[in-house]
Amino acid sequence: CRRVPEHAPRSFHEAVQAFWFLNHAFHVSGTKISCGRIDQYLYPSLRRDLEMGSVTIDEAQELVDCLWLRFNDRCQIVRENFYTRADSGTAESRAADAVMIVDRSVPGEGRTADAGHRNRPGTATDAADAINHFGQNVLLSGVLPDGTDGTNELTWLCLNAMEKLALTQPVVTLRLHRSSPPELVARAAEVLKSGGGMPFVNNDDVLVPAYEALGVTTEDARDYANSNCWETMIEGRSDQELIRGMNFLLFLELALNRGCSRVHGPMGPDTGDPLGWTGFEELIEAWKVQADTQLARGIDHIGLGIEEGTLEHSSHGRFRYNPLLSTLTLDCLARERDIIRGGARYRIWHVMGEAVANAVDAAAAIRRLVFEERAVSMGELLEALEADWQGFENLRRGFAALGLKIIIMSPDEHDRQAARTQKDAAIGIHQDPPGHSGGIVGNNDSLTKQNS
Repeated sequence: CRRVPEHAPRSFHEAVQAFWFLNHAFHVSGTKISCGRIDQYLYPSLRRDLEMGSVTIDEAQELVDCLWLRFNDRCQIVRENFYTRADSGTAESRAADAVMIVDRSVPGEGRTADAGHRNRPGTATDAADAINHFGQNVLLSGVLPDGTDGTNELTWLCLNAMEKLALTQPVVTLRLHRSSPPELVARAAEVLKSGGGMPFVNNDDVLVPAYEALGVTTEDARDYANSNCWETMIEGRSDQELIRGMNFLLFLELALNRGCSRVHGPMGPDTGDPLGWTGFEELIEAWKVQADTQLARGIDHIGLGIEEGTLEHSSHGRFRYNPLLSTLTLDCLARERDIIRGGARYRIWHVMGEAVANAVDAAAAIRRLVFEERAVSMGELLEALEADWQGFENLRRGFAALGLKIIIMSPDEHDRQAARTQKDAAIGIHQDPPGHSGGIVGNNDSLTKQNS
């Protein structure tokens, strides 16, 4: 603690400690950024210690386990303290903010207490995961800048810690590619099978060429990492922001209501009266028009703001700076510019496509009940939606049951619709906004600009 990170670490233990100090400093200063390729930048210290015999693999595993525990310092696992805002007091001090949690599990009946709150009776995991997400995303494996595979001993230690402790933090993403070791793929499947929905998987064979197509150098593209959740950035070389609110379920609502939202009012073009539609393709075309309209507006707004210098960074604001992150981002010091003022080599804007799965589920149910089986008319469906299903409980249950049946019985058909929806959206926004060189990056819908 007295040496790092002021001085270079002399051991794996010091390297882990240096990382933790910096990670904590980022979060204290309001910079929620992912941990990046932790098994790459910490590995030289581990490899040196292993070669010198100053640490055993079991001792290294213990250090990684301890780091995993520290990631969860801020996590709430007491249900009475679950809040819409993290770290916001106690149930008594902020009762109005408390999230109402329903957990129907009974201790001793089919669930057992385990290390980590995921399997503890009386704990609502989904709520805890949502509250306790601090952007601490650890990225493992993947190709290195020279094109070789980056899997190493530390990759396995991190997967072991995630499986063993089963905690909410950190989020873990695994980069795979056509030359990934089969043993790594198998191990990832084992960890996923244990529960928890991690690791997420990124496809290097898609993302690296996508970044290259936007002008990112091959070496930089191979060194991509997550920024917080699933969106990607170029590690240590880019700023990133989000084009939020691109909700595919909203686009479906606009299609069914001639461009109007029940909450926001008129938002899109009139794509025709649904009562006159004779087939499912007419719904899909209206849905696509609404999606293209909203996506184009969002991208144009971002592009114009970048061109005119009036865009407000959601994480930092128009008049704030980030000196800590800037000092650790390549090119910022050489250009004497803050990271959010064009100092970084790349500026990446992500189009956040939300509720795609929900929208595809809803569309599949409409296709089956309204257009194929004719079990309900479009007029009846619109009336039920207008009433928020009040008085139409049987119809609502029918839609819910059918949606589940379609997913189970026709997964290929369901997947094709999901793929088509996302491909249509990508085509619709694969364009350059004003003053912005770039396009959509792979399946992560990222818009990028290379700063000059």
